[in-house]
Amino acid sequence: MDHNSHSTDGPNGEVSGDAKPEDKSDDQNTSQLNANKETNECPMDPMDGKDNTSDAIDANTTSDTKTVKPLDTTKSKLVGPPKLLLEEEDNLLSYDPTPNTSYPSIKWHSLQQLQQREYGKLMRPGNKRPMNSYESQAFRRYAYNSLYFFQRLELMAKFEEHNGCVNCLNFNSSGDRLISGSDDLRVAIWDWQKSTLIHKYHTGHTSNVFQCKFCADGHHIVSCARDGQVRICNVHRIGSTVVSNKLVQHKGAAHKLSLTAPQVILSCGEDSVVFEIDLRADKPTKLLNVKNANQQRVPLYSVHSNMVFNPLQFAVSGRDPFVRVYDRRFLPNSEANGTVAPVLSICPEKLKQSKHSVTCCQYSSTADKLLATYNDEDIYTFDAKTGLSETRYSGHRNNATVKGCAWFGDQYIVSGSDDGYVYGWDSQSQHIVMSLYADENGVNMCSQALKVCICWHKRQELVEIIQIHAINLCHI
Repeated sequence: MDHNSHSTDGPNGEVSGDAKPEDKSDDQNTSQLNANKETNECPMDPMDGKDNTSDAIDANTTSDTKTVKPLDTTKSKLVGPPKLLLEEEDNLLSYDPTPNTSYPSIKWHSLQQLQQREYGKLMRPGNKRPMNSYESQAFRRYAYNSLYFFQRLELMAKFEEHNGCVNCLNFNSSGDRLISGSDDLRVAIWDWQKSTLIHKYHTGHTSNVFQCKFCADGHHIVSCARDGQVRICNVHRIGSTVVSNKLVQHKGAAHKLSLTAPQVILSCGEDSVVFEIDLRADKPTKLLNVKNANQQRVPLYSVHSNMVFNPLQFAVSGRDPFVRVYDRRFLPNSEANGTVAPVLSICPEKLKQSKHSVTCCQYSSTADKLLATYNDEDIYTFDAKTGLSETRYSGHRNNATVKGCAWFGDQYIVSGSDDGYVYGWDSQSQHIVMSLYADENGVNMCSQALKVCICWHKRQELVEIIQIHAINLCHI
């Protein structure tokens, strides 16, 4: 099914640059990476934590194991200066897709650091200060932000289960469970490490499921759909029959959900309304109608907040070029009549008079930046306090569907594209440093888990997961 249905009207050398140690340990690492490619195997990251949801689901459902398809890396692409290409890498880009931006400088040499770690000698980025032996979390963070590892993301598995387009993905808080929602009106729960389907249930929606999310407690899954409904299901004890309850009804398609507190959910829809759903309350609260300067309603495609660093503010975007930020403290206690003004109205200067739509907006992990992707345009970042436009990311194509964008940590930005690739930009240099072939029909969205795993959903009935080479080295 064509994903234009998301909207009733539709929105207008060496790749890493890391220094290559000239010792035998590095040669062994390189040989191991090549061996993994030849056998189509990618080292798995053993998850050591489970939440109650995982145990409850495993205990009360019959697992449906899916065979993982052989990896197809023939269309994977790595981006980097030609003079720095590694000999062991295949199918590299023969051109630079972002020639007007500079290639990012290397701040942390991954292979050298992995070698030095064996000797108990670790340095922070820029060799400013050594790390002690107890700073394993810091080492992981630097490794995950490493250009070397980011450029070596590759396809790990494909899951086939849905009978319609896969529109949404979400990991639970511990990162060991993945859910997917589809046009077939069902949500599938996966143990992605074991390539196993745990359970699939009917959501109760009557039209395309656009988003599904684990709640903070890990026991509930909330979903929204083209029918305008927001529904919730308890997955703590899944049986043969799963009952979902309707939380709220929009008068247009409901596209996105956001958690602002462990028990509080925001929803937005094409009726321009933002609802606040407190799971402890009897009924939802209508926060506001989003209107433009001419008091015309703005159909909404996205709502997002940062539950940790700034839970009182949330950003919305839709069928006009502005990202609007609202503060919960400045909204009226009673239901709003649509006259509430945002604390920030954000848009690049050159797009203010345009008809471009913002198909997705997202806060960074520290809530100091906002990311926005424009239909038929590029991706932009803004200062979340001042609203000033900071950087622009070009090279992808956002036209056919309502596409999302995502932060990969705070160092990289990822997005799907109509050409079937997932692109990754360095957030500072604005240079495309990674691209992966996903699907010939286009990639709609990317999602990230805590354990540095990224997956995408597409216009096919597939969910694909990719993971970096030698990630097990970073989980020592």
